[in-house]
Amino acid sequence: MIKYFVFCWILLGFVTSARAVPEAEISEKADSVVEKLDVTDAIQALFKSDVTLSRSAQNIGIIQKHSTLILRGTVKSAEEKKRVGKIAEDAAEGLTVINDTRVSTQE
Repeated sequence: MIKYFVFCWILLGFVTSARAVPEAEISEKADSVVEKLDVTDAIQALFKSDVTLSRSAQNIGIIQKHSTLILRGTVKSAEEKKRVGKIAEDAAEGLTVINDTRVSTQE
């Protein structure tokens, strides 16, 4: 019987220690996720609200990896490519923006 209680006590110790994650670490990770969503969502909203951009440019994908934003998708002209890059750079203070958009060859 004593062995059973010792086993339960040890098992309970492992289970509770495995689940113990510092609250500050959880909060920091949550803040990082929210910050990433805020930046990408804000840029997407700017693209969609700009009536001078084509529909394909308004739907450009934005990928964030660490402190870098990557723009991917198709635009209708070189000028539009510059425009989406400028919008993203202005909105993403402190982040590097890589404009990996392609200019469509279709008319």
